[in-house]
Amino acid sequence: MWPWDDFGELSGSEDQVPSGTRLDDSGGLDIDTMSKEAYDNDAVTADINQLQQTIIKVEKETECLRQDLICAAERDKRQEELLEESRKLANNAIKDNKILLFKVATLQKWADDLVDNDAKEKMRLLYQYLDAWVRRHFGQSYSNDMTVCLAPEEDGMGEDDNQPPTIYDIQAEVTRLIFQSTWTRFMIGFEGAFWNHQLRELDTEIQKLCPTHVRHHWRSATSMTGESLSEQSLGEDCHRIVDSIEVQFAQYSTTDKTKRTQQLRRFLWQCFEFKGRLERQEHVYCFWCSQFGMPFRATDMHNSTGRTGSKDTEVVERSLWPRLYKVLPSQQWSLLEKEVVRTMQKIQKPVATEETTPNGED
Repeated sequence: MWPWDDFGELSGSEDQVPSGTRLDDSGGLDIDTMSKEAYDNDAVTADINQLQQTIIKVEKETECLRQDLICAAERDKRQEELLEESRKLANNAIKDNKILLFKVATLQKWADDLVDNDAKEKMRLLYQYLDAWVRRHFGQSYSNDMTVCLAPEEDGMGEDDNQPPTIYDIQAEVTRLIFQSTWTRFMIGFEGAFWNHQLRELDTEIQKLCPTHVRHHWRSATSMTGESLSEQSLGEDCHRIVDSIEVQFAQYSTTDKTKRTQQLRRFLWQCFEFKGRLERQEHVYCFWCSQFGMPFRATDMHNSTGRTGSKDTEVVERSLWPRLYKVLPSQQWSLLEKEVVRTMQKIQKPVATEETTPNGED
């Protein structure tokens, strides 16, 4: 038997063909079909590998996203904690701010700071009030040139009883009484030359030895205490001034006495309060009224007559409203508001010599 005979038997026997092997119509192997299937298997395998790579990539991205979510959650939690801390800090800051505002308001009330422009404005307003009060209650019953007789001892001019003063004497008299009763004091509540001297010496020494705020607080505390303790005496001063004005000038007024005296009392208390407020400032403030016969100086005075004279031709006849000084740390007196005066022509023999100002100038 030839070897190929065995092969023929093998190829001719379908029972010996491997299971799943495709045969052609003649019973032989289908090579094309097997090649196609092999290609499809490779493609599927490649797709599977690619899918596996995609899955791995997605899993990595998912893990990254999961980590990001965890970090985001941690950040959100931290943000919430920070926000809560900020709320607490804000609430505490609001409370502290309210406390500080209260303390500042308390200190401002204690200090009662007054700038120079406000002091000047207050001086002008007070004078305008006095001028309006005099004209309202006395200007209608007689003209400004009509005479009103002042007692020589009250006027301080030594004039004859028949010497006729003008309406401006009412302003001058009210100003004189306020000046003598209150504005000449170093502090309200401490009367007499002794207290004025001692308090000025004490204030000067405190200025040398203590910081500014200590001196300021000492002045404020002393002034407030003196004003509180002297409330009754201030009321008595107020009644005395009102009674003095009524005795001298009531007969020349046609207005209601109750309204007239109430308005005058209100004005006097405003003057007292202004003096007390000046006492509680960092610097010392002083009032100054010129006496009859003092030379007129345009640098320190405003002439109500409107005349523009000099100290060689005009002298003071009446001081209608005082000037205001601020005492500087160098002890120099700085003029804040001019004095309102009424002048007259200088006579051959002046009644008084030239006035010496607080700075020692002629």
